[in-house]
Amino acid sequence: MNILITGACGYIGTVATLKLSSFKQINKIVGVDVSNISEELKSVESYKHFKHDIRDPELSDLVKEENIDVIVHLASILNPPLGMSEEEVESIEIDGTENILKACVSGNVKKIIFMSSGAAYGYYSDNPELISEDHRIKGSPHFPYSKHKAQIEKNIQVFLAQHTHIKSLILRPGTVLGKNTLGPITDYFQKNLLVGVSGYESPFCFILDEDVCSAIVQGCLNLEIVGAYNLSGDGVMSLKKIAAELGSKYFSLPRGFMKFVIGSLKSVGLTQYSPYQVDFMCFRPVLDNKKIKRDFKNIPSKTTKEVFEVYKSSRNIS
Repeated sequence: MNILITGACGYIGTVATLKLSSFKQINKIVGVDVSNISEELKSVESYKHFKHDIRDPELSDLVKEENIDVIVHLASILNPPLGMSEEEVESIEIDGTENILKACVSGNVKKIIFMSSGAAYGYYSDNPELISEDHRIKGSPHFPYSKHKAQIEKNIQVFLAQHTHIKSLILRPGTVLGKNTLGPITDYFQKNLLVGVSGYESPFCFILDEDVCSAIVQGCLNLEIVGAYNLSGDGVMSLKKIAAELGSKYFSLPRGFMKFVIGSLKSVGLTQYSPYQVDFMCFRPVLDNKKIKRDFKNIPSKTTKEVFEVYKSSRNIS
């Protein structure tokens, strides 16, 4: 079996590649990334690296020439670099995925695995207390990451209806944490003061980074695992509880007042946040994990609280 991974040099891409390379069923792993090959991936004998933008038309030729069986699409922009426009982010996310889907047709691809997100459900006041995989995929228009994940999922469904010989697996993780994870959420957790919204729990459901990679591996090795799956540990942690565990101060502000303050700061360039992002804290989706437990082996391996303990211990927080 030959696997192609987009965003291969990212953290999840690197760990997934290392895991996949240990299975005898895997003949070759082809990595596509805008970055040069990392030192970790240089040590993988079965790995071939190509420095490409996922919008590159040559991707179709690459898929065909390397006789790819499964594409694992991880390339995504969670935290855009300074100076990257919203239009460029959308082009990479949406047009890039369209290019990957075209490559599936030009080659002999049997399956595509897309790393979506629980954010694809969107941040809405009428979200159920526990969201299962059959809930609407709506995204939130003011959150590019959420909006793009939802749109890509819809595009994949249209594509699959036209190309029924290709299978798909869509993974929707909650907040991914582990010993080495970095990102906007972990940056936020390192602050001495965590600000919540009065009257809202702001629940977090965590999934261990190793479990995300394990889901990718199992999806590659078993072509019959298809459909959409939430990835989350059992239980939730409120922002207030997280602050207490981290030894950070916590206080809350009324939702309307918080939106006003953030809007005022943004208007004078003192924050990169938007007033709409207050809803990100108010209406965080909590993911039902019964389906992933049923069809995957040992996922999740840890509860939300246990995942947080892994993260916390790696930061030497007592």
